[in-house]
This record gives sequence, C-alpha cells and structure tokens, in this order.
Amino acid sequence: MKLVFSSSGDKLNLTISEVAEWYVQQLDKDKVNYFHQIDRPISKSMSKLRTVLEKTNDFFTKKFNIDVFNRYVGRQLVQDDLNHIHADWVKLHHDKPGLIGLLEQVSQERLNDFRDINEFVHEYEDGQLYEYRNYTKRRWAIDNPFGTKILNWNHWQIQIKGNNLGRSTYQKWLNYDDNAVDVDTTDIVTMSGNLVVDLKQPRTLRPPKEYEVYCQKHNIDCVNSEYVNFANFIDNIDTVRETFEKNKNDTFFFEA
Repeated sequence: MKLVFSSSGDKLNLTISEVAEWYVQQLDKDKVNYFHQIDRPISKSMSKLRTVLEKTNDFFTKKFNIDVFNRYVGRQLVQDDLNHIHADWVKLHHDKPGLIGLLEQVSQERLNDFRDINEFVHEYEDGQLYEYRNYTKRRWAIDNPFGTKILNWNHWQIQIKGNNLGRSTYQKWLNYDDNAVDVDTTDIVTMSGNLVVDLKQPRTLRPPKEYEVYCQKHNIDCVNSEYVNFANFIDNIDTVRETFEKNKNDTFFFEA
C-alpha cells in the first residue's frame, strides 16, 4: 500500500496491519479517502535550529576559534546530522567546562543561542507528530468489525483514532473507575476518520503492570482502547520527513 499526496503525486511505501485494507475499502466506498492536516509542527523548529546554529557557529568561530558547528550550516539537515549536532553540543560542555561561564560574561544572547541548539534539536525530533482527518464538518466513523483482537499496545507510525461513546476500559482504570464492565464501557466500537502520523520509531510495547492487574481482577481482556494500528513507513526517516514537509499544505489518500 502507498500513501499518495494528491497534488504532487509523491508516494510513500507502507507496511500495513490486518485492518488497513478493510479500512481503505470503507474510505473508498464512502468517498472519503482523502486526509487533510490539522497541525503542522515540524518546519518552524527546523528553521529555528538552522538560525541558532548559524549564529552560534559565526560567533564561536570568530570569538573562540571553535568551528565544530560549521559543517551543519547552510545544508539540509537529516537525522544523522541531528544526532551528531547533539553529540557535538554535549561534548563541548565536557571539553570546555568554562565555556558557559565565559558566555555569561560575554553575551547572554549568544549563550541563549547556544543552549537553544539542544532545545530545538529535541523540539524538532519530538514534533514529528501530525494529525490528519477526512472530514471538515460532519465527522466520519465506521463500525469496528474486528472487536478487541486488534487493540494491542504496539505503537505504529500511522494510527486510527478511536471513536468511543462512553469510556474505554483503559480510561476507566486510569481514572479510578472500578466499574469496568458496564454499558458505558466501550473499546473502539467504531473507528474514526482521524489519523495520527508519528514519525518516530515504531515500538513494541506492553500495557502498564497496574492496568494488567486491574484487568485480571475484572476478568477482562487487557486491551488498548486509544487507537488502532494502521501502517508503518518503509522508506527511510529522512525521505518521509522531507516528503511530509514538502507536501505540508496538501491532502493525501491511500492507494492499494
């Protein structure tokens, strides 16, 4: 399966869950296989990072003859660069322990720029989260025919948000509700037209131990009721990021 941006035609390859083909069939059937973004967090952080890198490199080179950040200025930064920027930033603290005190005396503004390098690297990496939806006014949802067997705790890069009427089993536990089995308990009875796209690594996870104890107490399945895993990206992270940023004002659809 592919994620295709409508205007550019750019495509990203996907490995899909057991739910994905069925879900896309329902989108096509209802003519709602198009998703627009409702949040755009990444590009601002990268722009800020480039700015403080350039300022810090210029100041450090002229004032201290330190050119450790020079190789990152004026270029497209990929994840490997971010890893090295962060490592170089930390190593400067170890190699030159008096640097912070010196910057405090020379220029508070330049000290802030230097500290912001670390801040904006993390802000960029932690901001790899988008939300898309396939509606503008009237919300779209579809009944979940799979039951709770699809509600595992693994974290995939594209997830379908649940559309619960009532409170999920997990939310009941989280909010000290010991009435686990009742008509108001709903574990993704329907799936929504909201997708969360998380560009961080897919992860294999387990539920909290305390939640497992709660489920054992009530003799119920220990399900995750917040989302349904849909797909992961096959392309490398830099290609995926660049494609999303290039098409940040575009819609996308899924192609079998």
